[in-house]
Amino acid sequence: MQNATHDTWKPFADISVFSSISDEQEVLFFIGTVFLVESVEEQQNSVWIIKLTLNKETDGQLNQIRNIFTQHLHKLKDTHQSFMNTDDFTMLKRYYPMLTGKLFSLNDLPSSIINLPLGYLLGLLGHYDKAIEFYKSLLFEKNFIDIHKFIIIHVMIGYNYFHLSQYYNALLCYLVALSLINHKNLLIGEIYHHIGDVWRAMNYFKLAQFCYEETLEILGDEIDNRRLAYIYRIMSDLHKKQGNENDAIVYEQEANNIDPQYGSSSTSNHEQLLKHQHELETRYDITPLERAGLLYKIGLCLVKEGDYSAALEALLQTEQLFLEHRPETDCFVDKFATLYENLALTYLFLDNHLKALSMWRKAIDIRSTIPWN
Repeated sequence: MQNATHDTWKPFADISVFSSISDEQEVLFFIGTVFLVESVEEQQNSVWIIKLTLNKETDGQLNQIRNIFTQHLHKLKDTHQSFMNTDDFTMLKRYYPMLTGKLFSLNDLPSSIINLPLGYLLGLLGHYDKAIEFYKSLLFEKNFIDIHKFIIIHVMIGYNYFHLSQYYNALLCYLVALSLINHKNLLIGEIYHHIGDVWRAMNYFKLAQFCYEETLEILGDEIDNRRLAYIYRIMSDLHKKQGNENDAIVYEQEANNIDPQYGSSSTSNHEQLLKHQHELETRYDITPLERAGLLYKIGLCLVKEGDYSAALEALLQTEQLFLEHRPETDCFVDKFATLYENLALTYLFLDNHLKALSMWRKAIDIRSTIPWN
């Protein structure tokens, strides 16, 4: 076997001495090891000789990921409470059907394309500049890119620029995407929302107001109530800043009618943690999935508190309950993938990089096996 050295990131070992047939020269390889088939030859007596080469490309990619996380871990621990509200995969699964009428599946990605999941992870962790770098490289991947993905990747790059406060770069990306879309497509409404966020951050309130109004008009009934109330509250705030008090009151009332529970939960993270822990200890009638939900909330609160070991314990208990009592719904699948992303983040804070990568791999695999509708 060629390339059978010990400098690979995934180890292997000769286990001939432990085998019942010692002359077979058995080798145990780390799970996930990838080989290239060099040749296949038939010998006498129906014996086939297959020559393999150990593929180190995957090792290099994993080392690249690990090095990036190691270099930026100190920054991550300082900023983990300010990550983007909408992750890039969420945009991808929402926008791709708008353009194509088809569901996007990660299974359709060529195995060599790791820049999409890698950019996603970096954006999720707050390393928006690195995420942009990987997304831009996708624009030149001939085995991946087409006009629809070109448009969506530009929106994703713009969104990461927005979180870097590089507003003109964000606008440029959004406008490139906007220029390539049919004027009747719903994605135009989504992009207007992004552009409105940029103008609002730059204190161009009139321009922001126009963009949000376009979003409401284009998306219409496609907007769920929670998001509608959110946009109405933004509109109320914009009118206040422009001195239009009456219009501000109207939008605020409309938002409250749609979402009357808004603002009712104003407790601190520590108070929420105590509340969830008390409920877990005192309630005896909860189902396994309700218990998992409480443990999940406790784990996330503990991450924010910086108690990563306790957070890991709670999240691992959540994982076990999810595995034993999982309902077959798309909503649950998304929650399960997000659980593994939070486990990965927790392992990363505990400096266990290999486990962190393993958890992110699970999250990506889950998202790959379920159609995004």
